[in-house]
Amino acid sequence: MKIYFAVSIRGGRDLLPLYKKIADLILAHGHSITNAHVILDNVMDRENVMDPLEIYERDMQWMDDADLVIGEVTTTSLGVGYELGRAVEKKKKIYCFYNKTKEDSISMMIRGNSRMTVKPYESEGECLSEIMKIIK
Repeated sequence: MKIYFAVSIRGGRDLLPLYKKIADLILAHGHSITNAHVILDNVMDRENVMDPLEIYERDMQWMDDADLVIGEVTTTSLGVGYELGRAVEKKKKIYCFYNKTKEDSISMMIRGNSRMTVKPYESEGECLSEIMKIIK
């Protein structure tokens, strides 16, 4: 299965260790991540030298190629919100995860969207366990 992994880049990288664990889990189960660059430590350095139109077109193609979208939405990100909106428009299967301790900062547009499965988690282990259920 091909997965588009929507995570914060410019909105903040505090959860990068979790993003990497999620990506490792996905890859270990034989799936691919169409936009795997999002877990690189230097992703912003690489993207800062690219043309914004090139990034947009590339990312939309990666989303088109994906069978489903997994988003970690704890860190507020305009880009992730946009990607999820486009995924809804493209009728992709979408799963979003967020740390329950940050629930008040999670957009109601995400939490209230019936086209997405949105799951709060209390620990990294719980998040990974829930993702495991999806990718099995």
